[in-house]
Amino acid sequence: MSSQKKILVDVDGTIADIHTLFSSTISKDFNVNFSVEDIDCWGFGAKARNLGLDEKFCVNLVHELWKEKWEEVALIDTFVVNVLTEIKQKHTVDIVTANESFESIRKWLSKNSVPHHSFIFHLNKHELDYDVFIEDNPDLHSKLKPHQTVLLKNGLGTSM
Repeated sequence: MSSQKKILVDVDGTIADIHTLFSSTISKDFNVNFSVEDIDCWGFGAKARNLGLDEKFCVNLVHELWKEKWEEVALIDTFVVNVLTEIKQKHTVDIVTANESFESIRKWLSKNSVPHHSFIFHLNKHELDYDVFIEDNPDLHSKLKPHQTVLLKNGLGTSM
């Protein structure tokens, strides 16, 4: 049996810091002080809801920011490229997004030299056949098969 794993890495909030750009856009457009810390849950948080911003609006804004300002999106941390380079030497590393701004994200991956084998669009990641999911969605774990593992990236660090 091969020890090579198939690893799937999410983009938004996992390797790409779209939330900083999102927060600054909300602050500017709504004339409020909105920070990344205000995104306190998967659905963008209570502060966004209090501004009348539902999850659909927030997701659509993220898609627009990728289309219009992809070059301004930073890596979530500078270590991302080094870690993925090391993992890719022994395992299959694919990048996935459910974001409709696929081509902008492809350009961002290239610009930031994010190592990967394939880049795919899929709305339901849990349906994909991977051994390990590197992700920021806390709900994904409950949808995975027993042999699959999720490494959850969140604001407090990474947990397993």
